Amino acid sequence: MKHVLPAVFALVPFVLMACGADGPKPVLELEDGYVVGTDGLAGGGGEASSGDGPTIPGDSTAVDSSSPEDESTGPGPDSACVPSCAGKQCGSDGCGGKCGSCADGVECVKNACVPSCEHPTCGLGKMCLDALNQAALCGGTLDFDHDLAGNNLAIEVNVESLYGAAGVLLATVEADSFVATNPYEVQSPSGHNSCASYDQWNQYWLDDIIIRFVLPDAGDWVQGATHYVSLYIAQTIPGGIRVDFFAPDSPPGLPGSEPFQQKYTEEKGTAFVELMSPKPIGYVKVLKAQDPDFTIDDLSFGPITAF
Repeated sequence: MKHVLPAVFALVPFVLMACGADGPKPVLELEDGYVVGTDGLAGGGGEASSGDGPTIPGDSTAVDSSSPEDESTGPGPDSACVPSCAGKQCGSDGCGGKCGSCADGVECVKNACVPSCEHPTCGLGKMCLDALNQAALCGGTLDFDHDLAGNNLAIEVNVESLYGAAGVLLATVEADSFVATNPYEVQSPSGHNSCASYDQWNQYWLDDIIIRFVLPDAGDWVQGATHYVSLYIAQTIPGGIRVDFFAPDSPPGLPGSEPFQQKYTEEKGTAFVELMSPKPIGYVKVLKAQDPDFTIDDLSFGPITAF
C-alpha cells in the first residue's frame, strides 16, 4: 500500500479569488442592447483585438437579420465612395450596400454574425446572445480527449487553463498537484481520457478539483456564471465523493463561503452528477474519493454570462 502524504490545503489564488466590482472589465460588453466583442475571446485571455468584432461563422446566403443601425445610407452611386467589407461578415459596406447576411436566429453585431446561445452553430469558445440579449459564451462539453482546436490530448497533460477560452478554469487546492488528463477510461459517452489531480509523486486523485466558470479578458479572467453543470464520476465507492456548487461571489475556500447545493453519490462504477439551477453557478468543487482511481469526465455546462 502506498503511503499518502498528509494534505496541506493552499488554495490556488487565481482560481479561488472572487472578482470585485473594480476588477477587470470583460471583453464582452453591451452597446445599445447588443454585444461588442473582440477576437481576444478566441485566444483564451490574450490581448484584445481592435478589429471589427468576434469571428463567428455566418451564412452569407441566408436571410439578412441585421439590425437597422447596421445599415448606412452612405453616399449615392454618383459619389466616389469605395465599399469596404474587409474582415466583415455582415452590416454596411460604408456606401449603402451590405457586406453579407446572417442566418436565421443569428444577429449582425459589429459586422459579425453572433448566434443565440441556443443556435445550432453555437459551440465551445464562441460568443452568443442569451435570452435577455446579453453577451455570453456558448456552453458545451469538455471530454478531456481533445483541446479546443480538436487536437488529441495525451495523458498527464496539464488542463488547468487549457479550456479558458471556453470559460472553464480548473485547479487543485494543493500547491504540489495540478489537474491533468489520465488514462482511466470512464463509462461516459466520450470514453478515453478522463481528468484528475496529479501530483509530483506521479499519483492521481489525492486532491480535490475546483471548476470555475469565467469570461476571458485581455490577459485576465472575469467571473462568470452558468445555470447548468453535469459530469461523470468514475470508480466511486460508498461515502467516497461529494460535489459542492457555489455562487459566483462565494468561491470555495473564502472564509464564510458555503455551497448553495451539494450532490452525493454512493454508486460504484460510474456516477452521473447533474444540476440545473435557477441560482447562478460560479464554482464547482469535486471532493476527492477514497478510491485512488477516482476521476471525472465529460464536463458539460450551459452558456456562461458575466456575473
